Amino acid sequence: MKILHLLSLTFFIVVSGFLSCETFLDPKEFETSPKIVVHSFFTPGQPWEIELSASRNVLNDTAMLIWLDRAVISISGDDGSLVDEFQYEGFGKYSCNQNLPKAGVIYTLTIQHEGYPSIEAVDGIPVSDDLKDFNLQQIELNGKTWMQMSTKLSPEDLFCQIIINNQISKTYMNGSGELLYFDELAFMKPASNSANWFFQFETGNQLSQKLFLNQRPNETFSILSEGGFRKINDTHLVEARSLWNFYFGSEAYYKYHLINERADVFPGNNVGNVFLNSDHYSNINQGYGIFAGYNVTIYENAF
Repeated sequence: MKILHLLSLTFFIVVSGFLSCETFLDPKEFETSPKIVVHSFFTPGQPWEIELSASRNVLNDTAMLIWLDRAVISISGDDGSLVDEFQYEGFGKYSCNQNLPKAGVIYTLTIQHEGYPSIEAVDGIPVSDDLKDFNLQQIELNGKTWMQMSTKLSPEDLFCQIIINNQISKTYMNGSGELLYFDELAFMKPASNSANWFFQFETGNQLSQKLFLNQRPNETFSILSEGGFRKINDTHLVEARSLWNFYFGSEAYYKYHLINERADVFPGNNVGNVFLNSDHYSNINQGYGIFAGYNVTIYENAF
């Protein structure tokens, strides 16, 4: 939720001119036209969750975050399904276990709240998330130990925008026999045969923790991942696994996270105390924020 608080405050500030689908914002609008800010991602079989707050004037540093309760929320699917039994849990969060999300269904979200324009958003979950010939192996490169992942998309997979990260999971036993668990994200970069297929952001010599695949290749692509893969002389290590997470998202899901990553690496659009006009990604009609579906495929291997 930390990211949502920041986004609600800054209205999705990023460096301008990055994607053509971004919306141009004038901060003066927020002085007189508060709107609903939505934060909702959905995936197959999981409860619907929606978080609502009110937009605020970004020029006012003392403005309090306003959570919106008493909203009337409904989600209708093009398969005839209806979700309208949301429970308010506090701090702007609503949830519902009715007609759980399904891949291949297009959902329309509508929200009404007194004092704000009614909003609408449309999105769905991609059906196919197949990966073929998935392979993991450890290699030595320039004196460092890397995990190399190679795979290709199914020829039937029509969706081409994927977010990838590599999580390292380790179990240690200390001197007292107690098991200790650690998780970390490895630093990744495309292998040389795949470099042009990805959006990749770097800060100095630090590699990205996520890679954004922006088109479907017709051949195998590879990624190199560095982060805690050494096991030599590590006598306390009980188990170590490399988990590769592939987020097959809708177009809205992909672009929202891509722009957030861009904003994290190149923060702000501020010069001194002067707030400049900025771009953001939002698929909320008459409001701000995100309503987007995704699938997750996870591959893991011991090392």
